[in-house]
Amino acid sequence: KAMDLDLSALTPVERSVLAAWWERAAADEHASVASFSRVVLDLMSLGAPAALLVDATEALADEIQHARACFSVASALQGAHVGAGPLAIGGSLDGTADPARILIDTLVGGAIGESQASARAFAAAEAAVSPQLRDLLARISVDEARHAALAWRTAQWILERHPALHGLAARVLAHASDTATVPIPGAPAGWGALSPEAVQEIHH
Repeated sequence: KAMDLDLSALTPVERSVLAAWWERAAADEHASVASFSRVVLDLMSLGAPAALLVDATEALADEIQHARACFSVASALQGAHVGAGPLAIGGSLDGTADPARILIDTLVGGAIGESQASARAFAAAEAAVSPQLRDLLARISVDEARHAALAWRTAQWILERHPALHGLAARVLAHASDTATVPIPGAPAGWGALSPEAVQEIHH
């Protein structure tokens, strides 16, 4: 279902640009559902405590809601239903039970990636011209911050179990600012999309 938004201030070109941005954001959130499914399996393969498994499962549910809401915005901008398609999952279970690989994924995709996602959503919420978008982006920011905290706790638990991986963690974190999302230049401000300059500053 399309979100009820007042789009009267947007030109057809702006709507098209924003629709593409929100559809990509929705696809990323949809892929995050699979990522957290993998996180649950990874944690179980390492014998993680129940508290981490519960939080990872709740994060998975958050991502389903994020994807649904983002597709709703994309549908409103597109003027037609936009939804998820098939997700390629080939090789998604490779490396199960490898603490080093799981630690890298936890730090890059979780601790760093979710922290950056939270900060981007917060900045976008602050600039939002629509109350509905402001509420959605603020909720995503809070959820992604909680997911980042889960990733930091997970990394801490892995390092407690595998102290030899501390050097690996330090190398990964030394390049934290190298990770990035690709913004869409030319998107009008206040509708969720941030400028490339804003994204670069946030990630730094």
